[in-house]
Amino acid sequence: MHWIAPSEKDTATAALEKRLWDAADQLRANSGLKAQEYSAPVLGLIFLLFADVRFAARRAELESAKSSTRRGSRVDDPAAYHAEGVLYLSPEARFGYLLNRPEAENIGVMVNEAMRDIEKHNQQLAGVLPKTYYLFDSPLLKQLLKKVSEIPASMDYDAFGRIYEYFLGEFAMSEGQGGGEFYTPVSIVRLLTEVIEPYHGRILDPACGSGGMFVSSARFVAQQKAKTRLTPPSSPALLPEVEGGEEYAPSSTRSLPKVEGGLSVGHDVTQYSGDPNRELSIHGIEKTDETGRLCRLNLAVHGLEGRIMHGGNVNSYYDDPHEATGNFDFVLANPPFNVNAVDKERLKDSVGPGRRFPFGLPRTDNANYLWIQLFYSALNERGRAGFVMANSASDARSSEQEIRRQLVEIRAVDVMVAVGPNMFYTVTLPCTLWFFDKAKAKARLTPPSSPSLLPEVEGGEEYALSSTRLLPKIEGGEEESLSSTRLLPKVEGGEEDSPLSRRILTERDGEGNVPNRADTVLFIDARYIYRQVDRAHRDWTPAQIGFMANLVRLWRGETLDYTLGGEEAREKIEEVFAVKSPEPAGLNGQGVHAAHALAAESPAQYGATDEQSFQPPSPSGRRAGDEGAAKHEGAGNIAYRDEAKEHPSPYGRRAGDEGAVKHEGAGNIAYRDEAKALPSPSGRRVGDEGARNIAYRDIPGLCKAATLKEIEAQGWSLNPGRYVGVAAGEAVSDEDFKAQLETLNEELELLNAQARELEATIAANVTQILES
Repeated sequence: MHWIAPSEKDTATAALEKRLWDAADQLRANSGLKAQEYSAPVLGLIFLLFADVRFAARRAELESAKSSTRRGSRVDDPAAYHAEGVLYLSPEARFGYLLNRPEAENIGVMVNEAMRDIEKHNQQLAGVLPKTYYLFDSPLLKQLLKKVSEIPASMDYDAFGRIYEYFLGEFAMSEGQGGGEFYTPVSIVRLLTEVIEPYHGRILDPACGSGGMFVSSARFVAQQKAKTRLTPPSSPALLPEVEGGEEYAPSSTRSLPKVEGGLSVGHDVTQYSGDPNRELSIHGIEKTDETGRLCRLNLAVHGLEGRIMHGGNVNSYYDDPHEATGNFDFVLANPPFNVNAVDKERLKDSVGPGRRFPFGLPRTDNANYLWIQLFYSALNERGRAGFVMANSASDARSSEQEIRRQLVEIRAVDVMVAVGPNMFYTVTLPCTLWFFDKAKAKARLTPPSSPSLLPEVEGGEEYALSSTRLLPKIEGGEEESLSSTRLLPKVEGGEEDSPLSRRILTERDGEGNVPNRADTVLFIDARYIYRQVDRAHRDWTPAQIGFMANLVRLWRGETLDYTLGGEEAREKIEEVFAVKSPEPAGLNGQGVHAAHALAAESPAQYGATDEQSFQPPSPSGRRAGDEGAAKHEGAGNIAYRDEAKEHPSPYGRRAGDEGAVKHEGAGNIAYRDEAKALPSPSGRRVGDEGARNIAYRDIPGLCKAATLKEIEAQGWSLNPGRYVGVAAGEAVSDEDFKAQLETLNEELELLNAQARELEATIAANVTQILES
């Protein structure tokens, strides 16, 4: 798939970023300082302004508050600031004080003293802030302070953080190869975050650089505040009631798997506050001391706290200061690629099940599969990981292939994304994004303790997951909406269960089995999805990131979320995954794959002669099949409605448009007798002319949900290009051709080597026979 976005950046923040950078870079050019000498002090001044803005706001709150009769005013009490996550600044450490110093004074010494004073009153920053301002003469430092002061004090902390990140990226480019060691482009980090969805828990980056992974995770958590949700009650039915005709928002726009006694269930995110410092416990390791300080400063700019171990010879290969094994909910990382000369003798005590290297040490002098195992072993039983890795790791042979086989067979590998060249500032080579999900293997479920939630399936077959998306109960009516995305609960006292229509089936393999998400890996080829920032650099737009993240959610059976990318991402999802055929998704022959497979029961038991003609009983006991019955795709909620009665819309809209019910994204699935419909979870009204059904399916040139058998047939390769293929009408690029030729040549060399070994063995055996 080719999606090349225009490079224009016309936001006010982007214009300010560029203006500030151009001015700062011009000053550097006239200073005689090297980029390495200039970067940390400039970032320190941006940090100081940000800290000053937050300090001033908190001070105003304290001044307006009534003084405590017992303790008096707390305006100058550092604890009163720390309690709200704000740094305390003494008068001589405030940005305005330094900005107003005359050039005749030694401003460099004064800024150094200000940094020391900040560390004194805020112990979490001890040893972190730059103190090399003596390298700047007073006129230069005065100009820098003036330029930094152009950042409006009215900007929120996230906008401040973006300016800081922009400067980090620009310094990374100006410092060349060294810059790439501490900075991962924001768009790469954002996609990693959107796929693993770190709502709440302990997060680790064992190669944390400047901390971009933590900042992106915090931003993800903070954005949840803006979303309206309904927390489901404790009732086993999980059905909120409508009181006074009020309409409720759905309980979640996303779902986070949680393992409870081996059962993976939809996790309601409404219990989370949206405060990153409350929801995330941040842990990082950085072997370079200066870069570790940069990370801690970055966290402080964003109002975050974390336990970052750096310097002092700490090294993730040999050291485990956070006791990581099995203890983290999330791992995010961009480790150095293809590192050699790792002392494997020092690692031998960490090899084996339940240890840091559970699959053994690779024989090759390359640390890629050491990192991969570190990421895997750090996860707890429901943990997710997302990390950047060299392309070569996806196809590596020998002992690395064996490690990869084990990872695939235990169902840890969730998603693989191929990334094109020029996405990083200091290297042009392409890379691959890997995603692990340990809870994925739990998709083969056992029934929960409440039998009313999932129907029984004879023969120990698999169960679909329950959704967090809910439809309300109608007081005084016969009908109830149901919580399951794929299943109807058993009808108490009746002869029949109410499973979802057999017309909603996932693609079966050659043996007639329904693939389970645990038995597949999603491959995405994103090499031709990018924005050309300039001649040498690319990135992803928010819409492109939102599109790819929702592609993954569509495959997983999660609710689609257009917080990132908005309408453009939604339109692209509809363009690519709209099911135009009136046939249900499971029978359209286009490789539809749902995240959670249905147990395939025979429709004959319901009196149906075939899958297409079969219609299940509705929750009220009626059978579907009337004219205008709902079309359904994706992982939808299931509801019954009769005549002119309407369910209140989970999105605050009333249903009632003419036409059949068509659902977008992970849509509601409704039975109805008349021509009135439930609204789509996408926020649009459903039943309108031109509304589209959305369902995951394999798209040549973009995505493929490959089964374990298919992966085994490819030598356990995790290279997306091997599975996704090329879209019709698209020519194979020179890069793809070379990669394919290289792969084929490697296979030929391996076969030739095996043939030579067999030849030598046969010759030796013949000689032994003749001599005996």
